[in-house]
Amino acid sequence: MNRHTGLKLFVLLLVAVALSLWEAHSRPRQEPAQRARAPGPGDAPAQTHAEEAVQAPAEQIMRAGDAQDDYGAHSDLVGGESLYAGTVLSVTVKSTHPPLNPFDTGREERGTLRFRVDRTVNGPPQRELTLGYWWTEEENDAGVGPLLTTDWADVRSPWGYRRPRPGEHFLVLLTADKRRAVDLNGVDGGPVCHVWRGVGAGHGLVRGFEDAVKYLKAKEDKTRDELFRKLCTSPFRSIRDFAMDAAFSPIDRATQTVYGGSYDPVRQSRVVLEFLRLAGPRMYGAEEKFYVTIAFGHWLEHSSASEVTAEAVSAFEDWYMTELAASNPVRRRWALHGLHGLIGVRGVADTLALFKKAGRAGLEKRLRDCLHSPDENVELTSQELLDKLGRNCATSSRPMKARTVPSLLLLAGFVTLVLIVSRHPEDADEPSTEVERIEPPVDRGEDVYGGYHTLAARGPMYAGTVLSVTVRRSGPRGGPDGPPEEWGVFQFRVDRTVVGPDVRELTLGYWWLDDSQLLLSENWLCNDGPWREPPRAGQHLLLLLVEKERVKEWTRRLGGPVCHVWRGVRADHTLVQGFADAVKFLATKDTKTQDQLFHTFCQSPFASHRQFAFDVAFHAINYQDDHTVFGGTYNSRRQAQLVLRYLRFAVPKLTEDKERYTFTSQLSFWLRGPRALAMADPVSEITGSLRASFEDWYLTELAAVDRPVRCIPALSGLEELIESLGTAETFTLFKKRGRAGLEERLRACARAQHSEIQEKSRKLLEKLGRE
Repeated sequence: MNRHTGLKLFVLLLVAVALSLWEAHSRPRQEPAQRARAPGPGDAPAQTHAEEAVQAPAEQIMRAGDAQDDYGAHSDLVGGESLYAGTVLSVTVKSTHPPLNPFDTGREERGTLRFRVDRTVNGPPQRELTLGYWWTEEENDAGVGPLLTTDWADVRSPWGYRRPRPGEHFLVLLTADKRRAVDLNGVDGGPVCHVWRGVGAGHGLVRGFEDAVKYLKAKEDKTRDELFRKLCTSPFRSIRDFAMDAAFSPIDRATQTVYGGSYDPVRQSRVVLEFLRLAGPRMYGAEEKFYVTIAFGHWLEHSSASEVTAEAVSAFEDWYMTELAASNPVRRRWALHGLHGLIGVRGVADTLALFKKAGRAGLEKRLRDCLHSPDENVELTSQELLDKLGRNCATSSRPMKARTVPSLLLLAGFVTLVLIVSRHPEDADEPSTEVERIEPPVDRGEDVYGGYHTLAARGPMYAGTVLSVTVRRSGPRGGPDGPPEEWGVFQFRVDRTVVGPDVRELTLGYWWLDDSQLLLSENWLCNDGPWREPPRAGQHLLLLLVEKERVKEWTRRLGGPVCHVWRGVRADHTLVQGFADAVKFLATKDTKTQDQLFHTFCQSPFASHRQFAFDVAFHAINYQDDHTVFGGTYNSRRQAQLVLRYLRFAVPKLTEDKERYTFTSQLSFWLRGPRALAMADPVSEITGSLRASFEDWYLTELAAVDRPVRCIPALSGLEELIESLGTAETFTLFKKRGRAGLEERLRACARAQHSEIQEKSRKLLEKLGRE
């Protein structure tokens, strides 16, 4: 053995010894099995039932980094939920039966357990609890792990995939809200929100949550800072997740809102920096890091440049540049997604201002590096971001793939041919070759359309290229002073069939009317068709066509079967892929797949996808089953779950006026409809959350007196609710602020400068009995 080989072996031996010592040191300091024991001095009083507390064989003690170490419970603890560590004394199975509805597979079991409280972490001290449980045994293919879901497939079961067993040690999070308990675990299912298995009273996770509770209750900044540093350095991801939420999404305890009440952005910037400094080096795995990426981007989406310190902005740049360069495609994907969201909310210039060290050039270089990723989502999103920043992929240094070269040559030859044989439509029946705009509006304003009902009715959708346009008739409508109007047909090459018959080329008619200027006359006209501008050769479009039964009617009225157009959308555009997922959503009967896709629609950067999710949640119709919903059987609980998920994930992304006032009107319409009214009793907890979201939303929109396009629909929706539900029932929608809060907001509207806002708000005050 030579000298170098011996040195290598010696180093490897030292590393092995060090790893063994580190593992022994980091292992939770508790008894291996934590059998029933006499409570210690710091524990809550407990009753001893030795004859029932028989240890389950080989209970697995939870360790830092386990799969279940992923729940920070920040919002629950801010809300005052109870948290207890203890031992299962006995379990009584009440009933087992097959699934209740077609959304589930496998048998279902209900029961109760006696739970000895060995340590009260938060909430009123208890010695023993009788808790209900409810779990469903999922049927899975061979080799597939258990699905941790309940009846409604989008709420994770607190009990996982098996019943509790005597002798097990749990840390349980309980809700005091009986209606929420019903929602979580079914009727008589118990108040358990979350369970950590294999966690005894002396477990490190328990001590970590005790520090979390102290942090929430601390009055002095110095004490809070000391506790926060302790949370950030915890070996348990659950505790670090609590710290992450406290740093990026703090909840005001008085108002129960994020960034509300006593929120101080300068102090929060310091808290964020402390979290990154202390928790960052302890993060393991891609998942924890990309959650920080999401939280960081979300925080800056809701904070102005003046509110965040320069140090926090610099930390954001360092974090995002690192994640954009990560070898893990998931981390890259979420960094690109966050960047996309920031540009959508703050705009290109404001987002670029966050990258002071790297600048525009450094960010674009990092995005061009992402183009080399084998992950298609990373490649497409980075290309889209480069386009948004004003740089085309064709001018970058990205090497062309082999399959791209012949396509580009073919496209170049085709465009050359079109430019030679085509002329501008100075006369009728002559093809048009007006080129596609460099930055067409893809998904904003009037271009937003979810297409849910058309796709559900089997309307086709195609992405492709306009080959040529023939103008049949053009000129001013109704006389020389009328608005410009154009009728024609166009040849459309199908580059991708999203849904519908697989065709290579289509000949479609169109009608376009320029209604950009308000026409004040008795014969006022508007463009109620899909074309915001007439089609032109070379444009890339995503077209949604009406279903077969409506083609004749649509063509007679609007020139062709096209019911919506997205401009500047190539076949590989992420908007197209999103609608391909929408088609999958409509086709599948698997609830878990539906829920995953629905979450994607809610989180999409495209308003059209969010609109699709809105229609799914609020106005779901399955045309294939005689206009029934949810696969043939209407389920109010299922709809309520989707509504709640939409409110949680999609509503924070509604930033543009068009999308906001549409949601305002539709929310009012739905709440006064029969389905929302019928939903109140069986799913009152979900309805309560929905009504709370309604109150927050409507009071925000009523306060936008400087934005009439948002304020007026809120006033109109409120008036319609009063007419439909009555004054008393409408007031129940405003539980937090009550009648006084609503009237105060209306009086502020009555003082607005906009005459329509004044008039509507005064009429509402009169209806409410106040001048």
